[in-house]
Amino acid sequence: MLILTADRGPFVRRYRDVAPVVIVPDLNARIAPARQLRAVMTLRRILAEHGVDVIHGHTSRGLVHAALLRGLLHRPAVASIHGFNSAHALMSPAVARLSTWVKRIATSRVDAITVAAEAIRTAILPLGIPPGKVHVVYAGIDSSRFSPRADARSGPIRVGAAGRLLSIKGFRFYVEAACALLNQGVQAEFELYGDGPEEAALRALVASQGCAAHIKFFPFHPDFEAVLRSWDIAVVPSVVDSFPFVPLEAMATGVPVVASAVGGIPEALRDGIEGLLVPPGRADLLALALGRLLSDAGLRERMGAAGISAVRERFTWRRTAQDYLALYDRVLCRASVRQ
Repeated sequence: MLILTADRGPFVRRYRDVAPVVIVPDLNARIAPARQLRAVMTLRRILAEHGVDVIHGHTSRGLVHAALLRGLLHRPAVASIHGFNSAHALMSPAVARLSTWVKRIATSRVDAITVAAEAIRTAILPLGIPPGKVHVVYAGIDSSRFSPRADARSGPIRVGAAGRLLSIKGFRFYVEAACALLNQGVQAEFELYGDGPEEAALRALVASQGCAAHIKFFPFHPDFEAVLRSWDIAVVPSVVDSFPFVPLEAMATGVPVVASAVGGIPEALRDGIEGLLVPPGRADLLALALGRLLSDAGLRERMGAAGISAVRERFTWRRTAQDYLALYDRVLCRASVRQ
């Protein structure tokens, strides 16, 4: 296996533990034809030198690269589309139409496409992709990082949410629900980890509701698994989403989740078992669900235990790797038949 990426952050250090990593800075270049052409030519040279059997591109840009490299190298190509719903929600209508047109062409030129949830599969099929070409491969969680805390936590009940502070992530509804509960006299501490363009508005909302003493903001934490272990409840209030990692990471840590029933979240989190699902954009129903868990320690414990079991059974790195390897075998077999 060979990994080509523009990323120089902490993830690369983890990649290097399992495979050679080559940094290709132009992969992150803005959509400038000259730089993208240079990136594709660089990828072609490196992949040819290493004699790869299967090309696998991630994200929309990786999909385009995989489609081009399939033709240049005559190797089967797989592409993984992440966050189709949420990505389009952030685009202007014109950019979304252009993105859809590019994806429609690129998806016709790769051998297989993977998505992280049935909901994403449903969203991309209108691109005209043959249904048999799209495969659901659920994300896996690193159980060596995300594991239950060893002992009971003391202190006030702590509720947390984390992510990029964007309007589609619905953190305004989390803040509104938290303030409503605090104003009813509920004893709890609420935390929000992340940064982004909505941060100032969210802070202003907290201040206007008089809740600043019990709703705290924090930047992204490099040891997020330790943050999760300090929570009693995790909240994922997205308005639009694909298949976010936070619910799975919380479940692996034994933390019950209250989440919006959007995207692939209901495929991972069963309502009433590992947590509670609510309609998106409804702070009132989010507050009711949180209130139910806040008032019932036994329910929190049962849902936390169910989350641990669900991740161990369905969302491990090993299972994700096995699914990908099986798909690579299929596309290689089909390629050999064509030859």
